Amino acid sequence: MGNDLATAAQAMFGRDVASARFQAGAMAGRWRLRKLDWPTAVIDVAARPLPNEPPWYRFKFDVAGYPSTAPTAVLWSSDVDAPLPHDEWPKGPDADRVFNPNWNASAVYLPLDRVAQAGHDGWMAQNRRLWWTPAHQISDYLGELWRVLNSSGYTGVTNAA
Repeated sequence: MGNDLATAAQAMFGRDVASARFQAGAMAGRWRLRKLDWPTAVIDVAARPLPNEPPWYRFKFDVAGYPSTAPTAVLWSSDVDAPLPHDEWPKGPDADRVFNPNWNASAVYLPLDRVAQAGHDGWMAQNRRLWWTPAHQISDYLGELWRVLNSSGYTGVTNAA
């Protein structure tokens, strides 16, 4: 039975990655799927262009149980196949809140994230749109990451806007 659930989750994730919403974001240059090795997906999200700053950030998602279970993501370095060092994390008012190693270096601080949801039940009422439910798609999570990385306050890695 567990294998059937994993197969169903993989099929649902595949459907969402093939959806018009995901593909429109990819075609607009907002994100790109780099690798899918179930239940892990590696996805790049574009950042606001700034001189000498990364144009993309890579995220490693655990999408086990998708979409019934919220995904969780960590900033990732493919160069060393490990979490991105904290000094290379995006900076800025929104970014400092969402990418906060002082809270949890292995997850993104968003209501869409499975790890962040734990202990934040109040978010369900305060951020209903961003609280992950089975009606959400991976595009919702990616869209919020893209919004943070393209906000006017985003300063890149150096925090020198």
